[in-house]
Amino acid sequence: MLAPRHGCHVVVWINGERLHDPYEHHETAHPFWHAQARVSVAMEGLDERLWLFGAHFSPFVPRIRVDEAYATSDLADGRLVIGGGDFNDDALLDPMPDRSWMPAYKRMRHMRPGGESAASVLNAAQFLDVAAALFPDVPREPTAGFEHEAPLRCDRQYVCHRLRETPRAYARLPYDPALSDHCGIHARYDLSAVL
Repeated sequence: MLAPRHGCHVVVWINGERLHDPYEHHETAHPFWHAQARVSVAMEGLDERLWLFGAHFSPFVPRIRVDEAYATSDLADGRLVIGGGDFNDDALLDPMPDRSWMPAYKRMRHMRPGGESAASVLNAAQFLDVAAALFPDVPREPTAGFEHEAPLRCDRQYVCHRLRETPRAYARLPYDPALSDHCGIHARYDLSAVL
């Protein structure tokens, strides 16, 4: 999905051996800063389509991230959804990093207008943060902000309420600045619970 700003394109990769008949439903208009890749697929054994989304929320404006989360929440209307990406905000249940040493223009990127954040809106829509669900009692590792920022876990995967029992594994991949300023994340799901 080609993003209209900054060349930060968004993609959803699917395994064609397991997921079939992909149909694209991408979002590129307001309120999405970059874009949101959305694909629905058929999967053997599922009586309905599985929706996948790839997100890259605004890196600069907290209010836009909140609006993007509200727009993403339309996927929480009862369909089966797995999504992930760079939400550019603090995870809801993680400790807030100290940003007092950062220049004001960078601290402003992490303010919470009206107390809301993208993570809090997604949580209110009953999207489940996979890492927080699988590891509720241990500190979760940051995925970005290692240079000139405060480390945070902005890269996350979510499942809809109906898939809340399906996450089985989550891992943050090692940080390699030669590859990216973010760590990759990986999760495994067992969809047999909904078959």
